[in-house]
Amino acid sequence: MQNTFATLRGLSAIFIMLCCVTSCDLPVQPKFEFEPEISELITFEDQTVLEWMRSDASIGGNNNANFDIMVSAIEATGLEDEYSDSGDRRTFLMLNNEAFTANGEIFQLLGVTAVDSLDEAGLDRLRTILRYHIVEDYVDQGPEALPVLLVDYFFQTLIPGDEGRISVNRDERFRLNINRADGLPGNSRGTQVRQHNYIFSNGVGHHVRDYVRNRPY
Repeated sequence: MQNTFATLRGLSAIFIMLCCVTSCDLPVQPKFEFEPEISELITFEDQTVLEWMRSDASIGGNNNANFDIMVSAIEATGLEDEYSDSGDRRTFLMLNNEAFTANGEIFQLLGVTAVDSLDEAGLDRLRTILRYHIVEDYVDQGPEALPVLLVDYFFQTLIPGDEGRISVNRDERFRLNINRADGLPGNSRGTQVRQHNYIFSNGVGHHVRDYVRNRPY
């Protein structure tokens, strides 16, 4: 019996020594680096949203993602002041070229192929479209305006009354969804923000490639 116990003790000691020797060969685990879901804010706090859209900083490699048509629309409708007051704290849905030229988008809605083709009635409709894409409140991805995920919050655009209501929510990946709320008319139109949180001197901008509406313009 004593020989059996001695043998077991010896085997246990050998096993422990083997574990110590082999464990030394394990690689060191790399340091964990936390990467948040929300990307860094893009700041242009020395410029208004209109100044930025007119600048070279807004130009990308893909013309569809640029904003020169929106700038032309703002100028043609006389809305420069709405995009230029550095004392504002508004939210601007920045419509890229695709939101004007793609199938089912603004130019098709207005029956034209360019801003300078619009008559007075068409310019009035375009002015209404642009005013709906300016929200009176400052709405970014943070908890101040959107405290709970997947909850639709309603805000007022520059269009007064019920026709000017717009909804925003943020999902589990903190993407912003516009006009996905059940409380909007059945013929409303929504989208998901393409790029978020451009910080300007007069508010925050979100890049979208589809126009949105509460009801038909």
